[in-house]
Amino acid sequence: MFVPKTRTYRTRSVVKKEQYRSAQKVWIPEVVERIASFLPPNVIALSLRLVNKATAKLFSAPQHKWIVVSQGLPIHAYTAALHADAPHTWPFTRRRQFVCCAARSGNLEAVEAALESTGLNAEGWLLTAAAGAPLAPGRALALCKRLLDWGCPVGGRTAAAAAEVEWQRELQAQDMLSAAAGAGHADVVEWLLAPVPPLGGAWTDEAVYAAAETGHVALARLLLASCPEERKHELCVIELLKAAAQGYGLEEFERTHGDWLGGRRERLQADFREQRPDGFTVDFDKADLEALLAAAAGSPTPCWLGKLDALLWRHLGEVGAAWLAARPGTLSRVFGAAMSAPDGISRVGLLWEQRGWRPGDGLEAALAAAGARGDTAAVRYLFEQLGASADMHFKPRKVCYYEPSDALRLPAKRGHLQVLQLMAAHGVRCCDKPFRAVAVAAAAAGHLQLLRWHLGQGALFKSDIEAGGEVRSDSDIEEYGPVDNIDDVVDKVLQAALRAGHADVVRYALVEERAEPLWPPTMWMQAATARSVALLELLASLGYPAGTVVEVYEAAGDDVPVLRVLARLRFCGSDAHHALIALLEDPGVPLAELRWLLEGDPPGACAPGAASASAAATVAAGPSRPSGSGQPGHKAVFPGPAARRLLQDEAQWQRAMEAVRGRGRGREAREVRAWLEYWRRELQGHKW
Repeated sequence: MFVPKTRTYRTRSVVKKEQYRSAQKVWIPEVVERIASFLPPNVIALSLRLVNKATAKLFSAPQHKWIVVSQGLPIHAYTAALHADAPHTWPFTRRRQFVCCAARSGNLEAVEAALESTGLNAEGWLLTAAAGAPLAPGRALALCKRLLDWGCPVGGRTAAAAAEVEWQRELQAQDMLSAAAGAGHADVVEWLLAPVPPLGGAWTDEAVYAAAETGHVALARLLLASCPEERKHELCVIELLKAAAQGYGLEEFERTHGDWLGGRRERLQADFREQRPDGFTVDFDKADLEALLAAAAGSPTPCWLGKLDALLWRHLGEVGAAWLAARPGTLSRVFGAAMSAPDGISRVGLLWEQRGWRPGDGLEAALAAAGARGDTAAVRYLFEQLGASADMHFKPRKVCYYEPSDALRLPAKRGHLQVLQLMAAHGVRCCDKPFRAVAVAAAAAGHLQLLRWHLGQGALFKSDIEAGGEVRSDSDIEEYGPVDNIDDVVDKVLQAALRAGHADVVRYALVEERAEPLWPPTMWMQAATARSVALLELLASLGYPAGTVVEVYEAAGDDVPVLRVLARLRFCGSDAHHALIALLEDPGVPLAELRWLLEGDPPGACAPGAASASAAATVAAGPSRPSGSGQPGHKAVFPGPAARRLLQDEAQWQRAMEAVRGRGRGREAREVRAWLEYWRRELQGHKW
């Protein structure tokens, strides 16, 4: 008897479960951990953890979730940033860091995606990032050559930079040489030292220091041997020895010290100047010993203490340890440098307990170094185990100390809110000027959360009255708030945020803290100089008038996203032609956006500088299309702000026409060319 086969239907959820079970058989935790050991941290955080829930749980430790900004990201991360349509609104410094991060990955596709998402052009700083990328041997050189073949310029893009192309080329090559030397890329260094264009023949003493500081002994020797005779006077021997104290091992450091300063201790007791047979000059000041000791104490090598003792013995002999113990100021630098290392707690503990050394600053330099690294455990150790001074910002006679301290400023600059909260909990206080410096440092770096806590809580503030031993009344605190002169602090915060281009901090200062606005042209100019699209859009939305701001387009350079916003906001000025040419040369900019730069406002339209609410609406709505006619009407005899200057300068005119030809033979390109040619004929001999 025939029995028909029963057909089995599987839902999508069943299929997914079966696939998950089959993947589990292969996705063994031990194998995954082995694979992860060969992957960069950013790949684990942004790719491996996203495979499935089991992998995310396996790599749930904090170190597997961190993104290391100094290293490259997976390519899909840059593509995601492109689709998010956000990076182009960042300030220039942040966008440049994002692109340099892509270059450090060694992948040209990642660089292209990062440039596209940020709206930046490839410039010399990109070559420098590629030369110093932490890549396998040969990959950094290959990336540099590919970037040059791809069209990355060696000098600047502007006309002023083109006139000084040789000077720009030399500076670019020197920056690349220093970056490559610091990364230990001998092939890149040799490529740059060889007299081959476009970058060959470079040399700079900074490259020698960079190689020595990172422990690349052979590379430092190669750079010294390659130094041209006419540049040997530029080498500073003490800087070289400081770098060697940082990066060399003990044996190599002692050899280098002896080669440059000699082995006679009596000679090092006084200042001297010596002309060496190899052409280099040694200028030694006995006070330089302090800087050498600090460099050795902060060295990342495990033999840091041996180098410290070797310096004391070579310069001072048996009395070296006693000499250092009797100089608390020098010890402050040594303790600060020791705490700057990742194992700073053990280093400072050794100097404190085994050597019995006591710095003269209440461990303030050590606190600054720990705070700069965001090491709350080290800060807690300095306070609770070694008794760091909490009243370090006030003189012994209860007189307020007005100079800002790195112990507070560095954590604020790097966004370590927990460090500042911990210091406040241990009684650290400061008065007006240091308090303002902390706020400005946080604002300049864009750390809004830290800034809110600092100004809102006032936990670090101690008024002059309290510094003198008196107590502020409750009525004063209720009337003036927890911080004296808060208006002055907020004004300085606004200025710092404007210069840095941080739109969220500017909004906080203007809207929430009611800071006194600067003169509108000044704010617009600072926003353009910072090259921040988000800040320009914020100022427009808050109603600050646009209009004529001298050289605002030049301040934006060739930053296309910023130039597009400035043009949409109807900024006039004698430099508007720079924007027109830059936008014409970028094929990604629709030609429709150039209408106002070419034609100006039609009769009856509001004048530039009218209420910026309409300007903000223009930005939000986007550009309008150009005139439909190929020939401009008679009203176009008085062209827009960019065209007027363009028609006076033959070189700029030719550059604009070349850019238009590069746009092809489409209708809009033909219209722009017709506009320019018509004005050229009509305004021949016209007096402006």
